[in-house]
Amino acid sequence: MHKTISDVQQKTIETALIKHELDQRKSEHAQRVSFASKLFILIRVWLIVILLILIAAGSDCKYFSLEVSDQVLIALLTTTTVSVLGLFITVLRYVFGRK
Repeated sequence: MHKTISDVQQKTIETALIKHELDQRKSEHAQRVSFASKLFILIRVWLIVILLILIAAGSDCKYFSLEVSDQVLIALLTTTTVSVLGLFITVLRYVFGRK
């Protein structure tokens, strides 16, 4: 009879551990989704700012004009593209990574 109580206790402990692990995974998933959402907003804002800089550089408007050399624009586009792609790939690996 004592063995049966021990088996029940063991099953209860195993169930509690599994429930704890499931709760931890749910919490981790929620944090990942929140982090990814915020990072995607940052990327969108970043790209909009770069687009505005490009429009201002190519515009002849008196109030919305920016004089920047071609080399600076090329460097800006190159570094922005690499940074955005790097952030995007990092987030995808973090959110959908394999264990």
